[in-house]
Amino acid sequence: MILLLGKIGLNHETELPDKAFGKIDTQLIRDFSARTLVNIGETAIAPLLKIVGESNEEFVIQQAIDALLGIANEEGLSKDAIYRGTAVLHDALKRYKGKKDEISLWKTIRALGPFKEESSIDPLSEFLTHRQPAIRWEVVRSFGKIGDVKAPIMEAFKDPHHQVRRMAARAAGQFLDDRYIPMLLEGLNDTSCLESDSAAKDSPLFETIRALGGFKDRALENNLTSFSKHKFGSIQGIARKAIAMLNKARRLKNR
Repeated sequence: MILLLGKIGLNHETELPDKAFGKIDTQLIRDFSARTLVNIGETAIAPLLKIVGESNEEFVIQQAIDALLGIANEEGLSKDAIYRGTAVLHDALKRYKGKKDEISLWKTIRALGPFKEESSIDPLSEFLTHRQPAIRWEVVRSFGKIGDVKAPIMEAFKDPHHQVRRMAARAAGQFLDDRYIPMLLEGLNDTSCLESDSAAKDSPLFETIRALGGFKDRALENNLTSFSKHKFGSIQGIARKAIAMLNKARRLKNR
C-alpha cells in the first residue's frame, strides 16, 4: 500500500479549499491507498513518517500526511507514535514555511490537530497571519482539537475572512469557557455569508448561535430569540435548537 500512495484515485486535492470542512472530527481522505493504511492503523505510521521525512515526491508526501491524519483520528495511539508523528510533522511545518507548496502546508496543519499535542500550539500559531485564509482557518480548526487556546482563538474571531471567524466560533463552542461569551455575543452581529439559506449554514453567525446554545447561561436565550424568526430557515433552526439546549440546561439546574 505504501508504494501505491498517490497512484489510486482521481480526486486528490490540487488547490486549497474555499471553505472550512464541515465535520468536526473527520476529514475526507481521497487517496484509496491512504484510506487502506488508515484501516491498518498504528503499524503503518513508521513507513508513513519515513515518506514524509525523506521522500522527494511531494504528491506522495501529501497522501502520506493524509494517512497520518486518518490514523491519528482513531483513539488509542501509543505515546511513542504520537511523539514521533508530531516531531516529523513539526519538521514538515518548518520545511514548508515560506514555500509556494501550500497544499502540503495545509495538510500538515490539518494532520497535527488529531495528534492533540500541546507542543504544536506555538509552531501552528506562526501561521495565524498566513496570506491564505485556508491556512489560517485550518490552524484554528486544529486548535479546536489540541486544546483550549483562548488568545489565538479570540484573535481569529477578528480575522477578515468569514471562514476563519466561523472556525473560531466553532472552537469556542467546543470548549464552552465563559470567557468566550462576550466574543460570541459580538459575533451575533456578523452578517457575512448570508446571501442565501444554503450559504448561511457555513456562516460565522450559524456557528456562533450553535456555540452559545452549549452554555448553561439562561440569560443568553434573550440574545437568541430574534434569530428564531430569521428569514433563513437554517438560522431559524439552529437558533431554536440553541434555545432548547439552554432551556434543558435550566431545567436540569432547577431539579
